[in-house]
Amino acid sequence: LRHPLGGHWFGWLSYALAFSLRQSSFPLLDGQGNVVGTSSGLVPFAFDETHIANAALTYSFDHGWSAGFVLHFNSGRPESGVLGSYTHVEGVGSDGQPAWIPVQLDKVDRLPPFFRVDLRVSKTFTFDQIQLEVYFDMLNATFSWETVGYQYGLSSAPGSPGQPPTLSKTAISVPIVIPMIGVRATY
Repeated sequence: LRHPLGGHWFGWLSYALAFSLRQSSFPLLDGQGNVVGTSSGLVPFAFDETHIANAALTYSFDHGWSAGFVLHFNSGRPESGVLGSYTHVEGVGSDGQPAWIPVQLDKVDRLPPFFRVDLRVSKTFTFDQIQLEVYFDMLNATFSWETVGYQYGLSSAPGSPGQPPTLSKTAISVPIVIPMIGVRATY
């Protein structure tokens, strides 16, 4: 949906259903993560972010100034090991101790969804034959951290010896923040 520039403002909304599956062969795993065979089937593609939504609003002030923002949301990618970690679940290893057990490719989890706000401020100068715009953009002005994977850990239990190890799952997150200053000339 788009509102053309009029009454000093411009805006649009977009939504994409970007569901993507790939035919793939993968190992079949038992309850302890051991390979017991192979299978093939449709699995989510590594870049599949099924739901992607954007909303933008820009307001044009007097004297060539404008300001705006974009709201961005995407659902998480599959945790398939292609672009980060691979899904593991809590289980029991062959030694009877707690362990992280990998899941089959067709049963991987999704990473958490991500939300950010981008900002833009610009000033336009008009000359005889040239229009010059100076702008400042800030990608991820909210400094939101996107989870790109998990670190699956195993630590010895505090306290008395002989206690089973403790499993830990820690999010690996990054705040991709990009400030940009630019100049655009049109004639």
